[in-house]
Amino acid sequence: MRLQHDGNKELSIGRIRDFVIWWNSTYPIDYWWRNKYKIPFGSEAHRSQGILDMRIEYEEELLVAERALKSEEKSKYSPGRGDWLSRQEDTVELTTAQASDVFEELDIAKLQQMDLDREESGVKDSSINIKKR
Repeated sequence: MRLQHDGNKELSIGRIRDFVIWWNSTYPIDYWWRNKYKIPFGSEAHRSQGILDMRIEYEEELLVAERALKSEEKSKYSPGRGDWLSRQEDTVELTTAQASDVFEELDIAKLQQMDLDREESGVKDSSINIKKR
């Protein structure tokens, strides 16, 4: 569809609207791009931009939005559920037998000495807090 004004026919509002509807439905990315940059239809800036460049920019926007959405869903916090513990990617899953083996291999005396060394050096670390009985 092409909107032309020949001397004999007057451009009616209906013909202009039909053209705008046709253009925006045929080139929706062009419409997205013009709205994003607030560029009027048919302006110098609009005519100088290629549809391929608009499409590449549109696809980039989609990829960035998808990545942000996945990241947001991955890090979403739900109060009272304790799921923030399960989201740690560096967590190693152990079977009950493996956990028992690790526990049996712990050298309590060494951990206690490390705790004492930290206290003496002034370093406070609440992650290891083993007291002598």
